[in-house]
Amino acid sequence: MKKLIKTLCLSILPVALFACSKPDISGVWIPEKHDSMDLTYKYYEIGEKDSSDRYSFTKYIYIVNSPIKSQKLPLLNGKIQKKLEFTKDNTYCVEGSLNTECVVYVDGKLNIYDEGIFLKSEQNPPKILVNK
Repeated sequence: MKKLIKTLCLSILPVALFACSKPDISGVWIPEKHDSMDLTYKYYEIGEKDSSDRYSFTKYIYIVNSPIKSQKLPLLNGKIQKKLEFTKDNTYCVEGSLNTECVVYVDGKLNIYDEGIFLKSEQNPPKILVNK
């Protein structure tokens, strides 16, 4: 009986710890879908967790379809930096936003408020196509 209890505890503990753990969302996140006619390209960089258990959250906005046809490279048009805090159930919200600007991690993808679904990129910075 004692051995059975020990076996159950050892097999349940890892499952319980996994269920309670927060996913690591750090990395570069690119849009799942991008229309080549869009004027801008947006992606996000989420840094490693800091000592306060928060992530740096940076949005990069590039002009990719400029009326200036000589533009051969993406042009950085904006960089917005914020902090993300874990709230609940794979959800991280911008610090001080009263949970109105949030990121939800589901099945290896990020659903970013009002921006859509994002996938983790292998490259930093990601490849951005211009004037396609």
